[in-house]
Amino acid sequence: MVNKSKCSALHESTIMGDFESTKLLVEAGADINLTSRDGSTPLTSAIMREHIDIIKYLLEQPNIDILTPTMFGFTPLISAASKAQSDIVKLLLRDEDLIENMLYRDNDGSTALHHACQSIINNPIETIKILLERAKEANLEEYVDCVDFSGSTPLLSACWHDSQYLPDIIDILLKYGADPRKENKYGWCCLHVLSQQSSSRSKEMYAKIEEHIKKIDPYFFDTFSVEVNESPIEYFQHPLLKKHLQIPLKERMNVLNGDVSSRGVCKIINKAIQNKNLKIAVLLGDNYIDELNLPSLTDLEALAYNTESYINNSNKFNEIVKEKYYHIYKNEIEKTNVHKFISFLNEKDLLKYLFTLNIDMMEFQIGVPKEKIITSNGSFFYPKKCTQCQNTLSEEEEETCYWNKIKENLVPECPKCKGLLQPDIRFSPENIEEKFLNYCEAGKLDVDMLIIIGLKNETFPSDQLITNVPTNCSRILINKQNIDEFINDFSENEIQPTSDNTSESYYGKSEEEIKKIVELGGNYRDVVMLGDINKNINNLLSQINTMDNQN
Repeated sequence: MVNKSKCSALHESTIMGDFESTKLLVEAGADINLTSRDGSTPLTSAIMREHIDIIKYLLEQPNIDILTPTMFGFTPLISAASKAQSDIVKLLLRDEDLIENMLYRDNDGSTALHHACQSIINNPIETIKILLERAKEANLEEYVDCVDFSGSTPLLSACWHDSQYLPDIIDILLKYGADPRKENKYGWCCLHVLSQQSSSRSKEMYAKIEEHIKKIDPYFFDTFSVEVNESPIEYFQHPLLKKHLQIPLKERMNVLNGDVSSRGVCKIINKAIQNKNLKIAVLLGDNYIDELNLPSLTDLEALAYNTESYINNSNKFNEIVKEKYYHIYKNEIEKTNVHKFISFLNEKDLLKYLFTLNIDMMEFQIGVPKEKIITSNGSFFYPKKCTQCQNTLSEEEEETCYWNKIKENLVPECPKCKGLLQPDIRFSPENIEEKFLNYCEAGKLDVDMLIIIGLKNETFPSDQLITNVPTNCSRILINKQNIDEFINDFSENEIQPTSDNTSESYYGKSEEEIKKIVELGGNYRDVVMLGDINKNINNLLSQINTMDNQN
């Protein structure tokens, strides 16, 4: 029995970290290798939430398959290595399938070592060391210099990313015999990459590698030249985006008219205001209003994971609802620049969909028609339902039977049977609303621009929505921090601070410079604006208004 996401009860228990339920399901014969819609197994789900006890238990099962990849080609080992989860990586490197596991490549030819060397979520040094030690034990002498489909070694991949961990990554890779002279299929080695980056760290690493090469190959620099005719495509894009060149240049140029910047975004929106030919979707996360201090879904999940737990914890749950959500229901919260921006897009007939990960009702109070709003986890806006007779409240009953009772610290009861009323909130990833999931499938979201705002982290289903938009759809990230889908799109020095303590991709580059990047096959559709979300939104609105006044 699986749900609409093709997840079983075992998937659900491993995500929740419910060890006893996991054990009962396995003992009852549940399929421990069943894959969900995105290719995740129960083991992958446990790794995603770092439930070590469940991971250990699943690995003890004789028929466990630890090589099942997700839709992106990520095995459990690659998933753990990409997040530098060293304890989990150690558990997954079993003797019986060690070599196949370590040499497994994802859809872009990257091994677990490549991913560990690119990780910026946690310090990857211990993970890298574990992988290299196990490779040494297995006599995989070439593992440290294994190449992906672009010909890049783990060392070269690390240099592309220029992360804060780069000095330590270089040290440990060189210690285990990595060859910094190796070139990818574009003819670039580490020195070429580092020479093109402007950070002080890159310059220090260039000197370190140069000194190392002089020791192992004194004559190398007799013929080596750091000069290049033009930056290779790989410099501007992550390996996952190598399909750029398969898209005709004219099509790539049409996405943002070749100006992949906030300036280009504002030009497109300003022009569309006149001719109404732009379809925009907004994906709104739960990390854009700090001052509200709303509980996370995980916090509420502990009280109301299912109907039984909700009934047992309803008093505490309702206390939180009164404290955190009642004033939102009464529309007493001042709307932010984010809400004003979304309202602006809707008023100009540009907003086609508003996808939201929030349950707090605010999206329903800013003038956007409710048929345009697609929630992933339900909402307090939706009618409450009786836990006994399943009666759904009318709009009038919402006020009298639920919210007034919440205000008065009384139990919200069904007007028909006096059963406990429960909000339509979906906590488990396996219970995501079907309408949201439908748009996550490749080719289903027919829009020209996806604007992502306030996303705390990139998890299912938001990751699917972002990944599966059409190739001619621009993606605008307005966030406090970068997220996985965009992190590797830009090297560190390509996201520059602006004049008001925010940062932006390609900030300061002219339209001509950015068009050159697009022509070379680099990023043609992603704009990243990081830092204070309300400031960045205000900057966009100001630019659009300025352009409008100039017309």
